[in-house]
Amino acid sequence: MLYQQISFDEAYDILRTKYIEEEVEKIYSVSNVEILIHDFKEKTIKVQSLKAKDTQYVKKSDLETVVNGILNDEIKKPSDIRNLDVKKDTISLGGLYLPIAKKLVELIRNTKKSLEQKEKNFYIVIDEINRGNISKIFGELITLIEEDKRDNLEVTLPYSKEKFKIPSNLYIIATMNSTDKSIASIDIALRRRFTFLKMQPKSILVKDTDAKELMEKLNVFIKDTRGEDFMLGHSYFMSGLDLEFIKEYKLKPLLEEYFYGDEENYKKALDILGDKNK
Repeated sequence: MLYQQISFDEAYDILRTKYIEEEVEKIYSVSNVEILIHDFKEKTIKVQSLKAKDTQYVKKSDLETVVNGILNDEIKKPSDIRNLDVKKDTISLGGLYLPIAKKLVELIRNTKKSLEQKEKNFYIVIDEINRGNISKIFGELITLIEEDKRDNLEVTLPYSKEKFKIPSNLYIIATMNSTDKSIASIDIALRRRFTFLKMQPKSILVKDTDAKELMEKLNVFIKDTRGEDFMLGHSYFMSGLDLEFIKEYKLKPLLEEYFYGDEENYKKALDILGDKNK
């Protein structure tokens, strides 16, 4: 079985979990002074040297740079951090960054993961995406969601100024109603980046015989008069629903909208619906 080293982010999460579960081994500076961890957040670690009065913050972004410096054999002592692309306060706190970075390097080198293990997939579902402002929903991510940009290309987020990229194991699923007038607002940029799958109504999912027959008759009529994009979805007719209530307060208003100004076809639709008060 093949194995590979874990990433910096994975090592950081492991160390953070150890802190939360109070299992972190003591960390010492190069001068053998204990470094206390007071708080361990997603982007910063609040630490304090045992001999110091004040606490300091170690930033995850610069900590990763120091870790990479150790892995690339560029750092041996705290003063070597000045040669890295880090902020000035990080250089002055090199005595805190280095021992924590060494602990992370130890985790990276000693923790292996199987290459045969399938990577866990994650999903984001955006309902009725056509009703939203696409530029606000995705922002700078509109480019990163492309298949060939994932895992490789990264952007600097405008507010936090942090680097960000989209992993290949993140799947974005968006839904929309094809009869919705706002579908025209979906710009070409989004159409090019998503694969569009048309979901037809499925009468096979409707268990009630009367509801299934009504659905099929209405959809044949609607398809012939308005087009298949206007056919009724099966959710209207699923089991456990009051069919008479659905007819009066769900389907009848919808048919009225579909055939507004077309009195003849509206009456035919009501005949199929079985409306006695048409």
